Amino acid sequence: AASIWLENSLPRMASDDVVHGCYAFSIVAICVLLSGAALDMNKAQQHNFDTCPVKWFLVGASVVAVTLRIDMSGQVVPDSLWLWASCLDAVAAVPQLWLVAQCGGVVNKATSHHLALIVISRLLMLAFWLEIRTTWQQGKSPLGWSMLVIMFVPLVLLSHFMCYYFKNL
Repeated sequence: AASIWLENSLPRMASDDVVHGCYAFSIVAICVLLSGAALDMNKAQQHNFDTCPVKWFLVGASVVAVTLRIDMSGQVVPDSLWLWASCLDAVAAVPQLWLVAQCGGVVNKATSHHLALIVISRLLMLAFWLEIRTTWQQGKSPLGWSMLVIMFVPLVLLSHFMCYYFKNL
């Protein structure tokens, strides 16, 4: 998407028209799937337990992204958006953990497996960042260290849940 917005081409031989078509198709597919899921899953949600103040996560991530922006591309908006998305990704499991706590620690299998897969995903991302950290130019800079912190936050948040998850397998 950045190649469309910043009018940069991708470093490869093929035409960017195919990539732009794939972007458009994926955006339409995501919108259709999300709208269908929102309509279908609205009946299954536990609205009375869903009280997590998500707006404070958005505000906190925005403050961090604007004040601690790390210069990766030399442009303010893409760098800030990237850090904002990374910060939100780090706390993305908090509303689900909040819901688990509000329900007395009892959740269905789909929710518990989803949280466990988030942990596996974060472990793989952390392994990737640890692997490229020494070969990447900015790996030992504040950017590299901030990425490691962003990778560790969800692991710390989900560690207690994972103890119960493995206990109940």
